[in-house]
Amino acid sequence: MRISLIYVQSIEGNNVVPPLGLMYIAAVASKAAHNVQFMDADPDEINVVEKVRAFNPDLIGLSFLTTEFKKACILSHKLKTAIPGAILCCGGVHTTVDTETVLRKFNVDFCVVGEGEVTFLEVCKRIQAGHSYADVKGTCLLKDGQFIKASQRELIQDLDAIPFPARNLIDFSNIYLTFPGVIKGKYVRSTTLMAGRGCYFNCSFCSVEKMFGRGCRLRSPNNILQEVIYLQKTYGVKGIYFVDSTLTANRKWMISFCGEIIRQNVKFIWAGNTRADNVDIEMLKLMRKSGCVQLDYGVEHGSLKILKMFNKLISPQKTISAINMTRDAGIRIGATFMVGNPDEKLEDLQMTFNLAKKLKANYTVFFFSIPFPGTRLWEIAKARNLIPDDVNYDSQWNIRTGSPLMAENISAKELEILRAKFQNHFFIRNYFNLSNVIIQIYLLRIMLKYPLIAWKEIKKALRYKRWDLFVEGALVAYRRNLYKYY
Repeated sequence: MRISLIYVQSIEGNNVVPPLGLMYIAAVASKAAHNVQFMDADPDEINVVEKVRAFNPDLIGLSFLTTEFKKACILSHKLKTAIPGAILCCGGVHTTVDTETVLRKFNVDFCVVGEGEVTFLEVCKRIQAGHSYADVKGTCLLKDGQFIKASQRELIQDLDAIPFPARNLIDFSNIYLTFPGVIKGKYVRSTTLMAGRGCYFNCSFCSVEKMFGRGCRLRSPNNILQEVIYLQKTYGVKGIYFVDSTLTANRKWMISFCGEIIRQNVKFIWAGNTRADNVDIEMLKLMRKSGCVQLDYGVEHGSLKILKMFNKLISPQKTISAINMTRDAGIRIGATFMVGNPDEKLEDLQMTFNLAKKLKANYTVFFFSIPFPGTRLWEIAKARNLIPDDVNYDSQWNIRTGSPLMAENISAKELEILRAKFQNHFFIRNYFNLSNVIIQIYLLRIMLKYPLIAWKEIKKALRYKRWDLFVEGALVAYRRNLYKYY
């Protein structure tokens, strides 16, 4: 069977993150002897419809983030018109948490909810056999205007059984293994990898549980290292960023993983995300010994009131202690914060700014909070009329947006000013220290090569009075230059 899989790309800052979720779907489909076309493309920049029409698929699968809802919706209608004989479906996080909306607004035949590997293959078998797929676990569709949801698909327990993402179906080196890489301050050929799925925690702003369930299912250390070795031999990869929500959630597994890296003598640098209540000095030192060079902490806020609303009760003192331990272990630190929240007042924001300054992380970022569908934060925002009933998903639903989605006690304009003030305070430390000389040189080259785009980004930075927007804009210009490889 001929299958086209399309990830509707979101270009933001230095977006060199391959869509691993859809690449896993491509991998299992290829292993099952299907002929797979794979694209990670912005349909506003690439003629996706023509490429798909030339491939002439039997089945088309779309995946997208909330920020690209509009683009994906428009693309679905264009594809259905251009290739009327093909069956269309959607999957991914947004589709999983907002399924009925997708079915009613997109021109698709069905949706895949949750983990898609087993569901997608079963649907393919049904289509090939000429049978209905309406009752396949993990699918949803509309029948005579009625929303029909099949029973829930069981989670995949043995993640080692899933083949590695099908990176071979795209020009992986020229699209993803590009400057400046995914590990800040380490300018080596680097890419992302998933150690497991799911999360033990239940933060009000996160929808991971809806996609992968509560609790962590982890791949074996050896299985992960086999993928790392494959990436080293095939693509010359030297760095890995683990995109798991909380990489250190299972201490026993982390100790085993670090030990296996050392035992097998696999040389690479690596980084990932974690929480301040999930680290200790013994583990951190072992992580550093095995190659860990950076940990990014989702600090989120300096106010216990807001942290309670986030269901993430980690005290500022606990965070300071964890950051200091990480620094003592020789690991670089990233710290991210979320501003523009329900119940937030000026004193809460000041506490957040004060905490960020105390942490002295190598890289500090302030995002506007986004109440994504499927989260408790979404429910809070809807109940307080902070977002409209008929939501119009667009670029403002991006965490890097210039304006807040939620403004309750503080005006949107004042939130913009405060965020700019906070972010600008860390501008030099983030981008213009000695370890970032290489990025400074590249930024200069980008400015000289794309002066009109550079000027456009300078104007945006001046508008929002946020100097990091210029850096991110320059990197977007650089990324768009890579479209020639699509």
